Amino acid sequence: MGQNRIIKFSRLLESNGIDCAIVIGTSNVAYLSGFMPIATMERPIIFVQHISSEPTLIVPILELEHAREKSWVKDIRPYYEYKVNLPNAFFSYLDLLEAVVNEKVKISDKLAFDLNNIPAKVYLKYATKFRDRQILDCTPLVDELRMIKDEKELELLKISAKITDKTLDYLINEAVKPGKTELELLADIISYVNYEGAKYFPQAEAGLEGFGCGVIWSGPRSAIPHSAPSTRKIVEGDSIILSVGAKCAGYSAEDERTVFLGKPSEEKMEYFKVAYEAQQKAFEASKPGARAGDVDSAALNHIRSKGMGMYIKHRTGHGIGLDFHEPPYLREDNDLILKEGMVYSVEPGVYVEGVGGFRHSDTLLVTRSGYELLTKYPRELDSLIIQL
Repeated sequence: MGQNRIIKFSRLLESNGIDCAIVIGTSNVAYLSGFMPIATMERPIIFVQHISSEPTLIVPILELEHAREKSWVKDIRPYYEYKVNLPNAFFSYLDLLEAVVNEKVKISDKLAFDLNNIPAKVYLKYATKFRDRQILDCTPLVDELRMIKDEKELELLKISAKITDKTLDYLINEAVKPGKTELELLADIISYVNYEGAKYFPQAEAGLEGFGCGVIWSGPRSAIPHSAPSTRKIVEGDSIILSVGAKCAGYSAEDERTVFLGKPSEEKMEYFKVAYEAQQKAFEASKPGARAGDVDSAALNHIRSKGMGMYIKHRTGHGIGLDFHEPPYLREDNDLILKEGMVYSVEPGVYVEGVGGFRHSDTLLVTRSGYELLTKYPRELDSLIIQL
């Protein structure tokens, strides 16, 4: 898998007139190198690929053993943040990067950077150093590779989806109760997903956040799509958005359901119905050859047709992979053509101030003939009313 990605990236670089690419974004480095680091901006990890040589991975010394264990890159070079008596030791990633570039890049070569992620001081250094040549952007080329999921990535996303479906079942049938706070339910999500994740991946490194992640929005607070979980206690009559993720070797499906604590009012059932139907419209628009923007339009136009356009607050979805949010983005102005192997969330919502938010999110795979839902928890209202 690793060598295949390197070959594909090198071919893309060459076909776009690029001789050497410098990639710094954490998830982009992970995709190209196989090493998922605990990276911080002051200790960047850098992947350097020249089309005429094997790639080089630059890491801080504290990540060297970890990188050697996890990465398929053979040439891994460390930099230090303390004094050592070693020949050719580098105490700055900038100095080590310059040495690697001088070693690999000829005067006539064209250089590209992962411009969406590069620190400004790195860009300024090389913009000055190579002022006589154009510095190109390789971020779209990495995006192009990452948007089409390979067999291993799909396997991980499907396992994640199974775990998130099981977690939603646990929440809806056991955990959600009157008097519980949003934060207590968030703890339930994280605990349950970590338990399930450890069963599927007994030798895995879960990362700093563990396997589990999620968000809870309840009552009127659910009308604010990106509010954080709070100490608010859920009460009878609430609509509640339960959002669950499960990181499996870096990949997480997105699985959300709007549920009701007790029988919902007619007003809330109507909002739920429109959001449900809008999501179905987006599913049906998802197929190879369609515009990403047409999927968004299918969902949002349905909401508008029901006189609820004023309750729209966001696009219909986003790509899912090593990042929770990555290309392709489902928004009406996006002319990107969908292809088999793309994976994205489908999550149109209706948000009514003072009442609540109404949104499901499912993880969808574009297939040869249409689409497949990786998340499969029931979406119908009858399955999502928690009886008291």
